[in-house]
Formats: sequence, C-alpha cells, structure tokens
Amino acid sequence: MRDEVHGYHVEVKEAVARFDATRQAVDAIVLDLHGIPGRQDEFPGAIGDIADLKRSRKFTRYALRGAWAVLTIILGALATAFVRRCCSSCNC
Repeated sequence: MRDEVHGYHVEVKEAVARFDATRQAVDAIVLDLHGIPGRQDEFPGAIGDIADLKRSRKFTRYALRGAWAVLTIILGALATAFVRRCCSSCNC
C-alpha cells in the first residue's frame, strides 16, 4: 500500500510540474500576443504591432488619395490655362 501511495504521489508531482510548465508557456504566449500590461507603449505585443501596421497603412492610403486629388487639381489648372492661351491666340 505504501508503494502505491508513493507512486501516486510521484505521478501527482510530475503532473503538477507539467501543469506549471504549460501555464508558464501559455503566459509567455499571451504576453507575446497582448504585450506587457501597463507598458503597451514599450511592449505592444503582436496584436499592438498589427494595429500599428493597419493604422500606418490607412494613413498611407489617405495620403495617396490626397496626393492624387492635388495632382488632379494641378493638371486641371494647367489644362485650363493651356486651352485659354490657345483659344485667345487663335480667336476661336
């Protein structure tokens, strides 16, 4: 009976050790994903990095749309000036 209890005790200790190791691994994964609580600016984690990438991509898209609008306005002004100059010289 004593050997059976000792064997059970050893198995329980091994199971607890595996559980602790697994819990530490899960905590490490959670920190990698979500970052360190209270220090999100320094360590944002993978989810924070993805949010930063989405934010910068959105900003780049808006900047390109603005540049396209400015280019369209400039080309329209140049075309208007060219047409006015041509029509004023040929008396159309």
